[in-house]
Amino acid sequence: MTSLLRSRCHSLLIKRCFATSPSPPILIPQPDELVAWSRVHPNRRKIPYISTFLPEKLQVSDYIDWVGRETGITHTETSYRSPQTHLGARSSVRLNYASLLKEAAVKNTSPSRQRHAAFPPEAKGFLYLHVPDPALSLPRCASALRFRSVPHLPAVGDVYEAFQRGTDLIQPNGFPWSLSTLLIAGRSSLAFFRHQLLQDSIYTEEELEEFKKIYQKSKIDRRSHLIYSLDDHFPVRFDSTRFTICAIAGKNPGVSIFLNVFTDLRQQHPRLQVYSGGGHARFELSPNSRPQHPQLVVRVMKITEPVKCLIPDYDGYVNPPREGELVTRGLPGQTPEPWTVDIDPRKSTHSSMLDLL
Repeated sequence: MTSLLRSRCHSLLIKRCFATSPSPPILIPQPDELVAWSRVHPNRRKIPYISTFLPEKLQVSDYIDWVGRETGITHTETSYRSPQTHLGARSSVRLNYASLLKEAAVKNTSPSRQRHAAFPPEAKGFLYLHVPDPALSLPRCASALRFRSVPHLPAVGDVYEAFQRGTDLIQPNGFPWSLSTLLIAGRSSLAFFRHQLLQDSIYTEEELEEFKKIYQKSKIDRRSHLIYSLDDHFPVRFDSTRFTICAIAGKNPGVSIFLNVFTDLRQQHPRLQVYSGGGHARFELSPNSRPQHPQLVVRVMKITEPVKCLIPDYDGYVNPPREGELVTRGLPGQTPEPWTVDIDPRKSTHSSMLDLL
């Protein structure tokens, strides 16, 4: 009886406390307060409140420090509600630096304990929208968020100059860290970034809806490397059996998975991985390609990690990747033949690559 009475009294006390104590107001730090906090506590990190993606409008309060973090977090300055559902979007966005899969080439870490590499010492600076050179005539959806490294918190009035002096954050594969506009338009978890693009008047609602349709049709994800022309480079791992490319051109965008570009599939060599290392490559139209039978080849443009043979006494059938040369096969003394892939829409799953021709 005593315990029952005590329980009821406790419930009444909790209800009375909630009824009489108003909820504390949600305080959003103002830019001046964030700047002052950073100056007073230079060794402590704040969760940044992004106010713009336009470089010329960046403020000191947009400065980000993600050094050593596995996940970078940004917060909004204002709330955002979806016009379709009237529900509030997430007020924070979580971003990662690089995957710790074998393709990431990140050393001294364990994939079993950590899924992503920590942001490097250069991860201090600003998020901004990178717009390709208009002379390239790329579609508007080719823009992407990048991280501009600025080593020190700039003074008020010197933000844009500090931004211009900085450099883009580079991933382990040698490409700039980026977040495609197509992903921003298509993913609900990035709704705030989508809203910010509208707030900055960078895109219209109609454009972002069109980007969302491309995202849904092409089925891209963070692992897909987007290309908009045959001149675009993409990362490759020589010890991987596949790489994923998403061709965004024309009305037929799509993801293509290319298999066994650097592998030996002969029966006497069941081990697929012949070489380790990595680099940058691009597609080209094969010299033997015909209008009725289009084919592509792959040219290695840059070696970013040294090439090493993984098979002792290998006969060299898969020729080692060399900077500036096509990926080829052929035993010593034979004329090497380039690796090719069909993109004939009648019998190929890579028909989206036709729009790049």
